[in-house]
Amino acid sequence: MSTVFLHVGQCGNQVGIPFWKRAAKDENVKNGRTFLHEDGTQRSLHIDSEPKVIAKINKTNTVRKKNLVFGRRGRGTNWALGYNGLLKKGEDHIVEDTMEMLRKEIERCDSYSGCVLMHSLSGGTGSGLGSRLCEMVRDEYPMSHLVSCSFAPCQSGESPLQHYNSLLTLAYLNRYTDCNILTHNDLILERLQKKMETVSFNQMNENIAAALCGVTLPTDTLTTKCGASIGMEPWEMVRSLCPHPGNKIVQINHIARSKLSWEAMMSQLLLNLHRYDKDGKPYRSLSTLIVARGDSTDSFHSAMKTLEKKVKNAYSCVPWNPYPIDIWTARNNLSGSKSASLSVASNHSSVVDYLDFLLSRSQTMYKAGAYLHWYWRYGATEIWLKIYGIFPAILLIALAPMSVHMQSDLVSTGLTVVVASTALVSFGYASICVAEIFVLYERTAQTGYDEGKKEGFEDGQAEGFRLGEEECKIPTTTPPQYCQEISDAVTTILKEEEDERADEIEIIITGLRMNTRNKLNTCLPDAGCTTAGCSMKTISSGTFCVPDELN
Repeated sequence: MSTVFLHVGQCGNQVGIPFWKRAAKDENVKNGRTFLHEDGTQRSLHIDSEPKVIAKINKTNTVRKKNLVFGRRGRGTNWALGYNGLLKKGEDHIVEDTMEMLRKEIERCDSYSGCVLMHSLSGGTGSGLGSRLCEMVRDEYPMSHLVSCSFAPCQSGESPLQHYNSLLTLAYLNRYTDCNILTHNDLILERLQKKMETVSFNQMNENIAAALCGVTLPTDTLTTKCGASIGMEPWEMVRSLCPHPGNKIVQINHIARSKLSWEAMMSQLLLNLHRYDKDGKPYRSLSTLIVARGDSTDSFHSAMKTLEKKVKNAYSCVPWNPYPIDIWTARNNLSGSKSASLSVASNHSSVVDYLDFLLSRSQTMYKAGAYLHWYWRYGATEIWLKIYGIFPAILLIALAPMSVHMQSDLVSTGLTVVVASTALVSFGYASICVAEIFVLYERTAQTGYDEGKKEGFEDGQAEGFRLGEEECKIPTTTPPQYCQEISDAVTTILKEEEDERADEIEIIITGLRMNTRNKLNTCLPDAGCTTAGCSMKTISSGTFCVPDELN
């Protein structure tokens, strides 16, 4: 099983350098041919919008030179610019070149299994271009695995656009990937500062690379009897840690020590674990994977007999999972030294704190209209951002992890998942009804924007609207007729749930609590615009009744 790695943006490529240095020292990687070709070159693509970092990678002999894709101008930490590309001719070639090189790299694989994408959440290239590539890879290879290794910026602030960028990128990752391994720069910095006074970016990258190698490189547990590695570690991790499609954010704790017992190493590792939220409630873990490397005496499994209860209590594993802990071992450590390492990957609800922070900051900035003009300038529109960005991000990111956080037993878990899933489905249907009204207009605008890019206009958006309206004469005055039928069907489903629970199902959208059932029945074309929370909006040649939050 061959794996292709995509390193996108400055952060993704800088983490990739120590990652491949460690991987090259692993004998199973050299012999298995899952990460390397027969000639020793990496199965990797390195993409950036500027040549600075790529030039450093070009000096190594293990990278295929044609797999280095770069532009001449950065993306200015702007998600919209990274996603849509530049307006000037000859500059918007990165996406096409990357997909062509990826196709050729996959064709060199005997048995292609999937891609691992490394990128940041805040940079323009890592977030915007990473989201675009994630979407296109899923579209081109829908049956293959896709795992994202994303790196969250420091909450203190690296860029004024980082909250928007992170929110939009996480929405795309939740939509298109099978698993998202999320690494927080703040946590890495906090752990390293306990050991040293000053911490460099290289030391942070080394620490992140060590954690990723801990769960992705070959292990003896998944090695065949003949001793050959088939490279199933990344995909077995997805199977083990992401049993529910709505809960796919994974976090890794890693520790490497020498002359310490397994019990002492596990105790030190658990000291860095965040166990309780700000209200004192314990976080929950759907599933946990423990990878022990350097187990030359085969002693880890015997040590886990006493450590298993301690790990379950620390991670607060959900009681309905009969096998909440999976264990892999390897005789050799990553660096080939006599030291040992532990990597614990978990689908843990502590990520909710970061997501809540991200959502609140983004909502505050969005309501104030802060920095939105940078997104309108490069092809994003307000309607598009609301329908395809903010609302799906709030639902897909906030509601799904919260279902893990609220689980306590089998019964409550089932009800929580049903409620969250029903809310997602119902809002999805409502979004279809509303989005169908705008979709033709948006297609017109996007077509015009593309034409504006080809013609090299400075104001691609304004010129795009004009060209699009001239070339795409599509009527937008008639809303879809099936919206009422969809509303009735979903209302029946929600009515049954309300009768059983005897209370209303509520979801949080842009800080307002609204009834899901009312959401579906509000602002439909035949209901007029007399309902509170609705208002008329003129779009192109038609006037429609839409919810205020879409106005």
